[in-house]
Amino acid sequence: MKVGDVSDLSREVCQSRTPRPWASSLRHRFCFGYARLISHHPIVLCLVLFFCVMTFGLVAFLLYDLPSFDDPIAGFEPRGTVISQRSITWQNMLDHTGSGQLLSFYPTTSLHPQHVVNTQRPLQTQLPSTLTSPASASVTPSPLVPDSVEINGSDEVRSLGDDGSASSSYSQSDNSEDGDYLNDDDVEVPFFCSNPSRDYARVVLEPVQSHNLLTLQGLQAMCQLETTAIRQHLQFMRNCYTDKKGSCCRSWSIGNYVALLSNRSSCMEITEKDVADTVELLQKCSHFYRSRDLQPNCWESRESQEWKPCPTNIHEDCIRYDAVYSIMHYLADVGFLSVEKPNNVEVKNTMIIIPVYAGNDMIEIYEDVFKDKEVANAEVKVTGLCFNLKYDLFGEYLTTEALYPCLGVLIIIILMWMYIGSLFITVMTVISMAMSLIVAYFLYRIVFGIPFFPFMNLTTVILLVGIGADDAFVYCDIWKRTNSDHVNTPQVLILLDTLRHAVVSMFVTSLTTASAFFANTISKITSIKCFGIFAGTTILVNCFFTVTWLPAVVTIYDYYFNGYSSRRTEKREYRTHKWKHSCCTNILRCLNKIKYITSEWSRIFFDKILPCVVIKLRYVWLLTLGTLTLGGFILIFFNPKLQLPTLPEFQLFHSLHPFERYDFIYKDMFWFEKGNSTGSQVYSHLPLRIVWGVQPIDSGNPFDPDSHGEITFDKTFNIALPEAQQWLFNFCARLRNQSFFFPTVGLQFKNCFIESFRTWMQTRSCIDINTGENLMPCCKESVFPYPEEVFDKCLRDAVSVLYYEFPMAFTKFTPGPRFGGPEDRVVAAIVEFDSTQTYTYSFEKIQVFWNAFENWVTSELKTAPETMKHGWITSFVDFYDLQDNLAHGTPIALGMSIIISTCVMFVTTQNLLISVYAILSISGTICVTIGALVLLGWQLNILESVILSVAVGLSVDFTVHYGVAYRIAPETDRESRVVFSLGRMGSAITMAALTTFVAGALMMPSTVLSYTQMGTFLMLIMSISWVFSTFYFQSLCRTIGPEGSLGQFPLLGCACCAWRKNTVRAADSEAIHSHSSEVPSSGESHELEPLSSFATSNFNSPEPSSSSFHSSSKYPHHLGVVPPQCLLTKQRKETPPLPGASGPLCSEVIWEGTSKFVTRLYKPLAQCEPAPVILPNKNPNVPDIWVKM
Repeated sequence: MKVGDVSDLSREVCQSRTPRPWASSLRHRFCFGYARLISHHPIVLCLVLFFCVMTFGLVAFLLYDLPSFDDPIAGFEPRGTVISQRSITWQNMLDHTGSGQLLSFYPTTSLHPQHVVNTQRPLQTQLPSTLTSPASASVTPSPLVPDSVEINGSDEVRSLGDDGSASSSYSQSDNSEDGDYLNDDDVEVPFFCSNPSRDYARVVLEPVQSHNLLTLQGLQAMCQLETTAIRQHLQFMRNCYTDKKGSCCRSWSIGNYVALLSNRSSCMEITEKDVADTVELLQKCSHFYRSRDLQPNCWESRESQEWKPCPTNIHEDCIRYDAVYSIMHYLADVGFLSVEKPNNVEVKNTMIIIPVYAGNDMIEIYEDVFKDKEVANAEVKVTGLCFNLKYDLFGEYLTTEALYPCLGVLIIIILMWMYIGSLFITVMTVISMAMSLIVAYFLYRIVFGIPFFPFMNLTTVILLVGIGADDAFVYCDIWKRTNSDHVNTPQVLILLDTLRHAVVSMFVTSLTTASAFFANTISKITSIKCFGIFAGTTILVNCFFTVTWLPAVVTIYDYYFNGYSSRRTEKREYRTHKWKHSCCTNILRCLNKIKYITSEWSRIFFDKILPCVVIKLRYVWLLTLGTLTLGGFILIFFNPKLQLPTLPEFQLFHSLHPFERYDFIYKDMFWFEKGNSTGSQVYSHLPLRIVWGVQPIDSGNPFDPDSHGEITFDKTFNIALPEAQQWLFNFCARLRNQSFFFPTVGLQFKNCFIESFRTWMQTRSCIDINTGENLMPCCKESVFPYPEEVFDKCLRDAVSVLYYEFPMAFTKFTPGPRFGGPEDRVVAAIVEFDSTQTYTYSFEKIQVFWNAFENWVTSELKTAPETMKHGWITSFVDFYDLQDNLAHGTPIALGMSIIISTCVMFVTTQNLLISVYAILSISGTICVTIGALVLLGWQLNILESVILSVAVGLSVDFTVHYGVAYRIAPETDRESRVVFSLGRMGSAITMAALTTFVAGALMMPSTVLSYTQMGTFLMLIMSISWVFSTFYFQSLCRTIGPEGSLGQFPLLGCACCAWRKNTVRAADSEAIHSHSSEVPSSGESHELEPLSSFATSNFNSPEPSSSSFHSSSKYPHHLGVVPPQCLLTKQRKETPPLPGASGPLCSEVIWEGTSKFVTRLYKPLAQCEPAPVILPNKNPNVPDIWVKM
């Protein structure tokens, strides 16, 4: 179809120019084709998308198991760092050490058969567990202990007593033997079945009114509370440990120990004198405990001739029944008779150890007695529990308490329904969110191949609902405005115009939020990295569905449900007279009236009141919010600062939950837990461990916390060479002279084996005095360093002899040589000493220790022989590694998010000043939000790190909307632009902030910490972001914002953009309404203005005069269009210029569009003054649509 004939003069001028149709033509044809596809086949498009999503979902859920959250802290360890690679390599060495494994701590080929007994006999001392897993504690050997420990068959020790104590039974009569028991009547049952142990369930109590539980009333109240709350429960009777008569064992409590020492049958029979005598005994014997002379099992071993763990100078009363040790170590708090207060006899917190295994045996008791209940009586109350159910119950809580996030989602849906006005569109929008999750899960598991799905990924649902609601508000606002402005316009053109305006805004917000998520992939922590990938993918997939599914849904509703579009309202017909006066009709009328009043008040507020408040008080807002930003900066970086985690325990429930109170409060109040959290009494010092022969490489999947790879041996390692022997011997000697070295207690041959081996060689006779066998060359006649053959042979003999004499000293944790291969050669070597640094969670202390140790060993290895240069150090610093990654990874992720947001903002607005002001607003939002979280006591742990990294993505959306609206405002002065952006964008931004805020508020009643923390964060970030974007950013723009094209940097794009400034595209709603004056216009004047850069006008153009527009004001003021100056338009027989046109002819037609879609592109000629060009449409079948390129 020809657009029109031009005059001969125009033809001559235009023929001198070569048309350039391809860029504009292809782009227009694609956009129009896509809009026509949605307009003509919306149901087909929806069905295709739905079936594709279902296919993806079936493939993902059938090929892989559903995500399991049995271990909620899996993946909470760094991968890929120097420390983590060494820790994983060390763990692989432990896992591959043993009989038939790659490594062995003894040479199997040189052992006599009688030596291969108890080859896998581990020791019981366990070092503090790290944050990696509650069941994956790192274990190290202790000095030799008596052979009295229960040992299972899985290289783990489960001792009933702590600190190496074996199970012991004692009664008030000490001469009972098992063989003397003939029947139940003759059995003399011990008072306690065994020593107290960490394996049993534990309950912490505190007084209700008084400050001392070590009174008769307090002890009896504890006994009564235990009986009524626990011992009478059916589950306790089923699962309790029993004595020889089959009755449940007594619990370990101070009251029961008072009864035992006073010869009473139960704690309910004790008297005031019994309590006083016990207190006096504790005062007399407490100094033996404080000096560590008092040990467990002193009473049981008092008559043993072979093993006496306690000194003989301790009075017998102090070791009787091990009561003093048990009370001081297990049951009384650390302030009782402490070193600082040796006369303090008040017990403010006490513990009862219940004879039930801490685990699933206590589930029913917890749910029936303690769950969401306060267990107390007149004297005491339960404040802490340790049932080892925290991680087991988390998965259940995560599912059951998902009610709160679901309720938040429901409220968002209701608000969306009220704002959009269509239940159908609201439900279909929610379905698109669900489809986004399914497709993202498919990409995550199938395409990306990530097998690990942390529970933190579930928080993506809440974020997706808020972002999806925001996109729906933007699209539906633009759709309704376009419908109201373009009455009787073909549906495909309205859809095309809506897509052009909405896609840019939705893409910008989705891209900035997704980039904030993807910035987490730089983290070394597995869970954070997986969360970033899944969340970022979900947001981008949701953006795809927003521009495909949502337009098709709105089109379906407009076609079949008849009533969404404002241009169809006049076609509705009233029902029958009876229906008009029915109750339902009256209710609907009232609702419509309320909606109308609300809409009008909203329009008045955002068009009149809010701009007035922002502009009139702009200096107050700048000063107030700038001060808050500075205060937040001080809170984060100076005082009190955003603290790193101080405990390796990961909090799963709110801080008042009894499980969390025990882990974070009461563990430091009892000596047995305090000693375990800082290492055992023997191994409270961090080890100085140096390893040779194995490369510290993590060859496992960094996205799978269970994949640790395999051992990679160092092929250059050879300790048998004489120069290597001499260097290692000197290395150990120099290590002993360092400031961080601590003398080791116990047998020394395990620390630096080369020293022990040399001593063994120098003291061994060359002739066996018993058999006369010649032991050459493995005797004192050989000179150190030994030849390679002598070293290999004699080291195997030495280790075999030592293993035969001290079998308990050899475990996979024991340092020394590691043998492997068919020839039993030394393939790895471990040297280990104790350090002066005790185990602590202080980041600064561990950092000083680790850096000193690392630097010294690195300098020493530079002087080592080539076969010993590749050694490396390791210790129990996994928690320090986690702290270090959180301290450095989180700021980097935040910085990357801000940089990406800045780039997106600049590309969108193409204005440097607006981008700078937007970043200032975003930075203020982040500082105030994190500062508020610091005041709430947040520490920078795993979940907090993820939440903070999302702050940029959620805070940038509102500012981007305002910035783009300010940029495309028709007026050039600051105040008019601010008024325009507030009026056009304020409603949708406020609604988006409100919906997300409400969703966060509804998650606060949950007991799952991840829900409550996410709810707190969403409420803070939404309210603070709204305040800063509305008041701070707009005040900056009103005060020092760009006017005209100040700060503008047009970006070169495709060929069609090179001459874009000189042409105008306008959707002239006023012109259309002049043709259709009988159709009422929409009252939604406060809705969104199109955000696409295609609607950008030349802000330097002079304002048109009223006379140019005549009285009809046909040209659109809101796009800054001026009347044409030099354009001829087609008439049937002549082509006079448009009214007001003057000057020479200066344009040419370069593309004419299609037969059904009229799009006219004009290119200015060089000799003309650059001015916007408008060509009115004279096709009677198509309404006036002005197209700008």
